[in-house]
Amino acid sequence: MKVAAAADATASPSADTNFVESLCSAVRYPTLCVRSLTAHASAIEQSPLQLAQSPLAESLSGARSTRLLLVRSNKFKGPKVTDYRAIRECFQYMDDAVNLLTKSVKEIQSAAESKGKYYRWHVSNAKTWVDSAEQDSYTCCDGYMVGLQNGRLKTSTQSHVADAGQLTSNSLTLITNLSR
Repeated sequence: MKVAAAADATASPSADTNFVESLCSAVRYPTLCVRSLTAHASAIEQSPLQLAQSPLAESLSGARSTRLLLVRSNKFKGPKVTDYRAIRECFQYMDDAVNLLTKSVKEIQSAAESKGKYYRWHVSNAKTWVDSAEQDSYTCCDGYMVGLQNGRLKTSTQSHVADAGQLTSNSLTLITNLSR
């Protein structure tokens, strides 16, 4: 009996990991998707709704981290006035993205708890907000970070903002797949 239970325990993570890899193959950044979600594979338990919740949490964490980096970046040596403006504008976009992703996490949780007709409504709301958060990330990265003068600051912030945008893009694809 213990041998059968041990075999089931070892087979299950593999099936969960395969499930994550199969769904991540549909996103724009599959390597990032697999890397960020494999640790959650057993919690996802082959449920697309669980799969949508995990990348949203990762995306929210990335956006929060980026927002914090932008706050701290004012302490870099020698930023020019144009750098401060770019950072301030980007911070506002990332702050908006954090708020939208926070709402999306709650909305996906509501979808999980809902029955019938409200499920699609909750998923649709989350999809709309994640799409807006993705646009905020890309606007910050492409619109404001490009003009930074301080090379070290530019490299550091662009990398964080791009990562947050990629996580959000993956989340959007996985949520879109829920509505089908």
